Parts: sequence; C-alpha cells; structure tokens
Amino acid sequence: DFGTGDDLNDIPNWEEEGYDNDPSTLAKEPTISGNDSASPDGGRFAKIDDGEWVCRDIDASSYEDLSLGYYWRGDPSAEDGESGMAEFQIGTDCESGIFTNVATHELDDGNNDIDEGWSVLQSIALPASVDNTTFALRFSNNAVASPSDEEFRVDKVTLTGTPN
Repeated sequence: DFGTGDDLNDIPNWEEEGYDNDPSTLAKEPTISGNDSASPDGGRFAKIDDGEWVCRDIDASSYEDLSLGYYWRGDPSAEDGESGMAEFQIGTDCESGIFTNVATHELDDGNNDIDEGWSVLQSIALPASVDNTTFALRFSNNAVASPSDEEFRVDKVTLTGTPN
C-alpha cells in the first residue's frame, strides 16, 4: 500500500534507484482518468520511470511457500519489448548484485498503443530459495527514456507465506 494523499517523491518504506527524492519515480496520487487513474486498490501507487526501480528488504526468516501479489499497469506509448519486472535477490542489497526475474509485464501489452488499464491481481509463487531467508524485492522498468517516458505502475503489493 502506497498510502493516500498528494504525490510523494520519496516512496515510504521503499528504496528507489538513484536519489530517493527524485520526482521521476514516486508514490502517485491517482488522476480522474488516463494512465494514472486509480488502481483497483485506490489511493497512491508506485509510478516507476524509465530505467528505474523500487526495492524493499524482506525478512522471511520464519516463512515458507511465499506468494507475491500486486496490480500493475503499463504505458501505451511504450515500444515493443519495454517491460516492467518483479524481481528478487537473496540478501538485502537493492543497489547491486544479480536479481532473479519472477514476472515480466510488457508495458504496452497489446502492442496497440491503447491504454490497457490496470491488471487483474497478480499472484506469483516465489521460488523455495527465498523461504526462511532475507531478500530484496524489486519492481523495475527496463524502458529507455527516448522517444518518450514510459512508466510502470504497481499497487497493492502483498507477500504471503506459511509460518514455520
């Protein structure tokens, strides 16, 4: 949950690529219509700009059978192959290392330059390698800034698991 109210450049409880107060990735207050309209969860959502990410450390040291849930929305101006990803890495380093991709979402998923709207609630079983450990959970956008901005939007991020 990214809260309610006005836009926040520094997304609470999430680390951002580069400088956290950079307005290119933010907790966005929804608009009435268009690409930034409210998610099914309502309230603010993470709006992740070209080549950027948001990341959070997860302590799952007492849990197994983890499942990641979230809503996502792309951008109709995205070029073919520009995607938003859900990723993880064992350990708690959001800045470096090798992340493992668990889901890829093409930003213009219909390749038709039409606003596709918010996704249905995603539910992704995480691999057993994250059971009983700490890891970094990251949502990233691989789009390039030219010819235009293409954002990856994420909301209602949940992580569920079975206690040991």
